[in-house]
Amino acid sequence: MEIVELDRKEYDYFELHYHYETKEYYQVTTQSTKEHMGISFDRCSFPEKVVYDNTDTLFQEYWNNPRAFGVKDENGEMVAFLEFDTEEWNNRLIMTQLLVKEECRGKGVGRLLMDFVKDFAVKEDYRIITLETENTNI
Repeated sequence: MEIVELDRKEYDYFELHYHYETKEYYQVTTQSTKEHMGISFDRCSFPEKVVYDNTDTLFQEYWNNPRAFGVKDENGEMVAFLEFDTEEWNNRLIMTQLLVKEECRGKGVGRLLMDFVKDFAVKEDYRIITLETENTNI
């Protein structure tokens, strides 16, 4: 597998299709007192399987300076995508997109991309990496 940087001209607003099925979600609870604050993440079950389908795109106009990368398999097919941007004011790297095609999940492709982002952040001296996900994306 090979990670390649994606040309913005070629991949501008390239559509990514997110699909996953789940029977579980995380219930997020906060506790706060005058002296302490805490957050708990409890894994809960839906009564039946839930299917999520969504689309998003690379290189959206509201990002300052996004960079996108793809993972090519041994046949040269793109099997995963990663995009990140930077927030210079607080020196953080924001992962804006992370998608591994369904047929390649569980095979280390996501870990390959996460290691790539961590190495980039260390090399460029970013203090933190952020990534948001749905509480249903177990």
